[in-house]
Amino acid sequence: VKQCMIDAIVAAGYSVLDFSLEDSAELTAQRYISRRTGIPYASLAGGLLDNAGLSRIDAAGLENEESSARVYIIGNVPATIEEAVRRSREIGHRDPRLACVFVDYIQLLDYSDTYMAHEGLSHICKIAQRAALIDKVGWVLLSQTRQEMESRDDKRPRLGDMYGSSGMKFMSKLAVATYRPAKYHPTPEPGPWLDLYQNHPDGPNLYRGALELWVRKAFGAVGSCVKLHVDLPTGIMRVIDEHSMR
Repeated sequence: VKQCMIDAIVAAGYSVLDFSLEDSAELTAQRYISRRTGIPYASLAGGLLDNAGLSRIDAAGLENEESSARVYIIGNVPATIEEAVRRSREIGHRDPRLACVFVDYIQLLDYSDTYMAHEGLSHICKIAQRAALIDKVGWVLLSQTRQEMESRDDKRPRLGDMYGSSGMKFMSKLAVATYRPAKYHPTPEPGPWLDLYQNHPDGPNLYRGALELWVRKAFGAVGSCVKLHVDLPTGIMRVIDEHSMR
């Protein structure tokens, strides 16, 4: 989902900064190139490229040269939110088209030892929110979820499933969670997914790309669920259904 968001922002002509704190910048860049070119990630990581693969990379590079949008990747660097803001401002000063910063993921950022965990995450959200208002750049903070949700019958995510949710949900403007039904149900349950795929000749393969986005305002009781189909090879998303709930 993060990559689809990055692709959409870049396609609109804006630049993105990705703090990929769990992986190195090289690994993250290889995954990004794999998505843009269709070359298997294993081939890029292992240096196994034929002439066709090199041609795809050349074509993607020429396409990027025609656009002023860029993807900046900073990986595997333990940092504070203050350092992340400083780096984003350095890049924003050089590239006025910087529109969004991703932090993957928020629990890997350091904070003062004087904070409890939920206080530290609240502090991170507060600093990012302030930077977004001042710099006119969006901040997307990715979060881990608690393992306890795996023991529920209904594994659709809730706000309380985020680590440190008590600190984050009151500072975040919007919370978005993802749910892939095929991970927990090999065949569609009765409902929209079953209705959509049961009569399709390629239904089982299409169902693997089923995705639900659960969107909720942090302070509001009203949220919405957007059902999407994701074409797994390309990452292209298509909205299937959308409804609000309380």
